[in-house]
Amino acid sequence: MTGERPKELVHWLPLAEYWYNTNYHTSINTIPFEVLYGQPPLPHIAYVLGDSNVDVVDRSMSARKEAIYLHKIGKVAYRLSLPANSIIHPVFHVFQLKAHKGDIPTTQQALPKVDEDAMISDKPKVMLGRKNVKNGAQDAEYVLVQWVNGAREDATWELLTDIVSSYP
Repeated sequence: MTGERPKELVHWLPLAEYWYNTNYHTSINTIPFEVLYGQPPLPHIAYVLGDSNVDVVDRSMSARKEAIYLHKIGKVAYRLSLPANSIIHPVFHVFQLKAHKGDIPTTQQALPKVDEDAMISDKPKVMLGRKNVKNGAQDAEYVLVQWVNGAREDATWELLTDIVSSYP
């Protein structure tokens, strides 16, 4: 899209950001848009050429329509529909593709609770365990803390003295 005109990359960044934030991420088991806003994004409405009375908008949207499309050819190859001025080879083997792993989530995860300043609360919910750790000549007592906005498996070991002083 910007191979011959790299200075125009900045005009395509919003589209790349939208694509990234509205696609499923296996690391968070949802899409970033839903994590940030707590709801799914509005559906993308395709632009129909001529909808705008401004020629620059029509030209820009026409250029976006020349973006990459994928077509299967044979059993092991795909062809990209690229703009005529593209300098990359449009055909590639299926071994270059990665399969989607895991189920697509059907439920939305709850967003963490925030305080009046919109900061995520980090208050302890429950202490799950205790241990003594010897550091040289000193003993230190640690507690396994499950936090208000965290799952049991996300519990962390904290110094008991820090917990007592921070959360009386």
